[in-house]
Amino acid sequence: MRIFFSALIVTGLMAMPAYAQTTSIEDHSGYSQIMSGDFAAAEKMVKKQRNEFPDDADLMLNLAVIYAQTGRINQARSLYNEVLDHADQSLVLAQNRTASAHDIARRGLQRLGTTQVSVR
Repeated sequence: MRIFFSALIVTGLMAMPAYAQTTSIEDHSGYSQIMSGDFAAAEKMVKKQRNEFPDDADLMLNLAVIYAQTGRINQARSLYNEVLDHADQSLVLAQNRTASAHDIARRGLQRLGTTQVSVR
């Protein structure tokens, strides 16, 4: 089972809702690349990790952020809905807070301008 150490909720007009962040030297979640704006590298890394962990909410949320930030709104919306279609996962956030993957996905959908959100 894959363990994630922390995730960060980013707020603001241009920010998207969640970036998974590992505390190890090697970042396999795409967090570093997302934060530096290197969305191509982040996407490559996240897709590779999703091959191994296809149901991991952190990876789905990060890929949704990448898609949204690169103008692929329909793909972002699809991934947020995919998170909602799976069992909810509790994510450990920065400063030892926790959040529901479903809550983060709903916020992401709201930021995309979605008015109807499917709830499991």
